[in-house]
Amino acid sequence: MIRTSWLPFSRKGVTTSLETDRRDLDVPLLTLPGGSEWTARDACNGVQVFGAIGSGKTSGSGAAIALALLARGFGGLVLCAKPEERSLWQRYALRTGRLNDLVIVSPVNPSHPCRFNFMAHELNRRGAGAGQTENLVKLFSIVGEIIEGKAAQEGPDFWSRSMQELLRNAIDVIALARKTVSIELVSRMVVTAPHSVAEVSSEEWWDTSFCGQLLRESKTAAMSPETAHDYELAVTYWLETFPRMADRMRSSITATFSSMADILNRGLAYQMLGTETELVPEVMFRSQKVIVLDLPVQEYGEAGRIVQAIWKYMTQKAIERRDVNAHALPVFIWADEAQNFVSPYDFLYQSVCRSARGITVYLTQNISNYYALLGNRDQANSLLGNFQTKVFHANADAPTNAYASEVIASEMIALGSGGTSTNPEGERSSSFNVSQSLQSKVLPAEFTTLRTGGPANGFTVEAIWFQGGRRFATNHGHPFVRVSFRQS
Repeated sequence: MIRTSWLPFSRKGVTTSLETDRRDLDVPLLTLPGGSEWTARDACNGVQVFGAIGSGKTSGSGAAIALALLARGFGGLVLCAKPEERSLWQRYALRTGRLNDLVIVSPVNPSHPCRFNFMAHELNRRGAGAGQTENLVKLFSIVGEIIEGKAAQEGPDFWSRSMQELLRNAIDVIALARKTVSIELVSRMVVTAPHSVAEVSSEEWWDTSFCGQLLRESKTAAMSPETAHDYELAVTYWLETFPRMADRMRSSITATFSSMADILNRGLAYQMLGTETELVPEVMFRSQKVIVLDLPVQEYGEAGRIVQAIWKYMTQKAIERRDVNAHALPVFIWADEAQNFVSPYDFLYQSVCRSARGITVYLTQNISNYYALLGNRDQANSLLGNFQTKVFHANADAPTNAYASEVIASEMIALGSGGTSTNPEGERSSSFNVSQSLQSKVLPAEFTTLRTGGPANGFTVEAIWFQGGRRFATNHGHPFVRVSFRQS
């Protein structure tokens, strides 16, 4: 039975020794069978949990890992697919003394300010890279992938590149005129941009157009030589290039932009991401807050998925650029039913987040979910290859069980065969041959027989715990061990 290696965390009265202990990546979070320790350093290498519906992955390994992360005082982001996720984390927080650190993001709870204008945040955040137009353009491109649910298979096409050009020139003007930026402001500028050279020459257009108003306001803004250069390019685009485009080409470019912007400019997405900024991802490591995105996909549908996926991406970027000397405690991103939230950027994040002390914990039923969501097996395998801890619960999905067996690897087994024979003279002889055969250390069928908890199993959940590069003494130096969890 796995044991948790922690005491409930309390912010008040914490001693220096405990503070040092919490920052030490080699202090154990869990104690595995045989006394092997699973540490924060191990957690920073990524955790993927597989298990069929009813396998006990959430109440088994999921609960044990979540409680350990909270009890160590780590901040984090919790993505919610199911409506009960919020109450589950409230119970976890109560058990570990972290209830006051929970920040519930919910549109129906105005007592907890939680709006996040992610575009304005990227423009005005701390750091040397803040305010870079190209970063904002890239951000919108990533948001487009989130909305579409997949990445461009062969890079951006002509229309996407043209849309990025439009966005780049809009941001340069808006940032100078309003000192902020949002999808709503960009949309208004695009809609009111001049469609002909005649409009550019018209006083009426300049007096009534929001685009014209922004161009006038930005002209008087203080600029560095570098900013002035970019600004002149933007003015040329809006007053010469854009109005001289063929109508069909111009409408196609604006349609590429507006089809994505429209989703963010209305409803839940606009309410949570398009107005003010009251909460930012950085509070997770600056103040050890645990942000629970109580926008479950089962309740809010596609809008809930998009808002949470944008929050996740912004959190990943915040973790990547944070100063671990100033904020040494690890911070986690948690997603049960992770197939709702995976994105093409995840494997890039997983390849670098260890040095930023970022922990990712994903739980899903089977590998086929990732194959379907990411579009091909190469992207899914690239992501899974960056999770060094993999926990396999009971599963009837053949591809997942085959993958688990292959990940755990094979070993050479000596197989003996022998027999006897009698020659025509009645003399008997015997022979014995030994051959080497490569066989899986854990056969796929074994994953179908793991205990799934509940009364029938004495509330015990079983799993195969695998760690790349680990040698478990209790299992003859193999990189996996059979574990059990007590449901509570």
